[in-house]
Amino acid sequence: MSLTYKGYTASVEYDEDDNLLWGKVDGISDGIIFHSDPTEGIRKEFQASIDDYLQWCAEEGKQPQRPTSESLKLQFVPSVSNAARAGQSLNDWLQALAARETGVAL
Repeated sequence: MSLTYKGYTASVEYDEDDNLLWGKVDGISDGIIFHSDPTEGIRKEFQASIDDYLQWCAEEGKQPQRPTSESLKLQFVPSVSNAARAGQSLNDWLQALAARETGVAL
């Protein structure tokens, strides 16, 4: 499940152990996390978290981080695409390639 508010998007998951919904804002490194017991309350908590974050940034004189798109459209000729992937999804292959080239562990 995902929510969108003021240009921010959050991923929401259910925590069975604690019997609650919790969410994290995607696309920024500042940690914005929220939770709620009832399903209806999660949207309100997400919106309140974004409003609190924007207010905190204003008080600190900090420019709020804006989410990144993280999408890229590429086209390969089929022979390159098929040979390079060797059974992987193109997305997985590109992530592995980028990780290898940048030295970042997946």
